[in-house]
Amino acid sequence: MEFNEYMIKRNKGAKEILLSVLLYFAATVVALFLLIMFLGKAGGFGGILMLAVVGVYFGAFKLSSRMNKEFEYIITGDSLDIDVIMNATARKRLVTFSVEELEVLASVKDAAYNARLNEQFDKTIDATSGRRDANVYFAVIDKSSKILLKFEPTYTMLTNLRKYSPSKIHIYD
Repeated sequence: MEFNEYMIKRNKGAKEILLSVLLYFAATVVALFLLIMFLGKAGGFGGILMLAVVGVYFGAFKLSSRMNKEFEYIITGDSLDIDVIMNATARKRLVTFSVEELEVLASVKDAAYNARLNEQFDKTIDATSGRRDANVYFAVIDKSSKILLKFEPTYTMLTNLRKYSPSKIHIYD
């Protein structure tokens, strides 16, 4: 039985950076609102007010740190698991499937198969690094719903999966 594991870090794009800036801006607005609201009534509420301001910034920090993502691809035999790891602390399974549930696995650069990217899907999972030069593959998975998965497997992973279903897995050279 084959076992492969590969981790890839998601690069922060302009969208993620803008969202982080907006989160901290919103935290500042809320903190200023709290300060102005309780300024006249700060008699016994000074400690609670400071705790609330710290809580607002801590919440912004936790939310912005969830944008630090890594994806782990795990192949065990004929099944593939994709996990997301947020801020190196929280792990969540995105999808698990076997080669039997796979309709096609091909490169997004492969003209013979990339028309499949335009189909309707119930769920789309982007587990890529976000780099423009990345070697991105896609998988169309037919479980209880139709799923499109974009990821960056290694050549070893592709060849190991291809042993189980050569007609479904297309390695782009």
